[in-house]
Amino acid sequence: EDFRTCECPSLYPLPSPTPGFEDAYKFYESNGALPTHVHKTSCGGDWWQLGTYTPSGKGQLGSFKVTPGWEDLFEQKKIENGAFYASKDNEYPTLDGRKRRINWGWAMVHPDSTQTLPREITFNAEARTLEQAPIEELKALREDSVAQKSVIINPKSIIDLGVEPSVGRQSEIVATFQLPSHPATFGVKLGNISFPDQTVSTMMKGFDLPGGDYNNTKTVTAKACQKLCAKDEVCQSWTWLANDNTETSGDCYMKNSVPCPSEDGACISGAKVNTTVTTCKKIECTVEYPGPNLHAKFVNATVTCGTVQDVLRLLPGENKVEIRIFADWTMVEAYFQKGRVAMTLDFDLTKGSEYALVANESIPANATVYPLKNIWVSAEEVRNAPRVYK
Repeated sequence: EDFRTCECPSLYPLPSPTPGFEDAYKFYESNGALPTHVHKTSCGGDWWQLGTYTPSGKGQLGSFKVTPGWEDLFEQKKIENGAFYASKDNEYPTLDGRKRRINWGWAMVHPDSTQTLPREITFNAEARTLEQAPIEELKALREDSVAQKSVIINPKSIIDLGVEPSVGRQSEIVATFQLPSHPATFGVKLGNISFPDQTVSTMMKGFDLPGGDYNNTKTVTAKACQKLCAKDEVCQSWTWLANDNTETSGDCYMKNSVPCPSEDGACISGAKVNTTVTTCKKIECTVEYPGPNLHAKFVNATVTCGTVQDVLRLLPGENKVEIRIFADWTMVEAYFQKGRVAMTLDFDLTKGSEYALVANESIPANATVYPLKNIWVSAEEVRNAPRVYK
């Protein structure tokens, strides 16, 4: 109970209902049964929990406890599993004067990190979860769509949306998939969609495996580095960087994943076991749908973007899933089901991005791709902008 101490804490009233799910929110609200506040912290990721806050006397800390009937929401839940940290929130008005809670985080991406898109936080009482959707104003960045398709994706096929790479690297895609009556996996592929999968063997001279480092130590040889990885349960691959272009001493970088190989004459690398990497120069943002279960309150589908994974809670009455992706040169933000799950990824799109729809079963889908305008403006433009918020 009460507050844990971490970085970037925030405590704010329960936000507005998620659009489309107002009835469940109002039902619980009328009975005084909703949680009253959200408590957010940053400790090895960003987390939030919902509970009942009771204020205390002046200058004293109130109490934050479980709300009866919402015990599961008092458990700390990660805001997202991607490259997202130290988020900040505040209350901002909408164009029509409505109050809303907006949150945005530190996107830990290349080259020097940045801020994520602002997200409106709402509470979906029916799905028993907070949601984080890109704010409505972001639609003003859209240019005319360059691709718009309504198709049936054949099993294990790829529907190329025909987007020029120079357009796709700064763009938005909104794709909607009809849920089938059986298990299926479907989603969006972006990047160099035709780039072949890469094989990482157990010993590769002249190759680096950039990323995934969790430990760095000195070893005399590459084989010694390989042996350290073999003994460590966390280690999935390694890179040995020779000192002074010799092979008698070097730095051993142990990795918790198997990154894409990159040619580098100073390095020797390898995976713990021979591994095929499918995410080199391309990623897939997919939903692994287990099929309907009309007797359950909800169905949990596994959602994945690149190496980031989470769980999307789907309700019995939902027959479609939306995947909305923003691509911006060195990063990707993906939103599943209008922000019920969000992900921030470090991904190099500087050479461009194509888009495709994928599925392992026959799935009806439609998708629209929008180029996005440049966000940079001068100080003078900001000062001269009309004040439109009430």
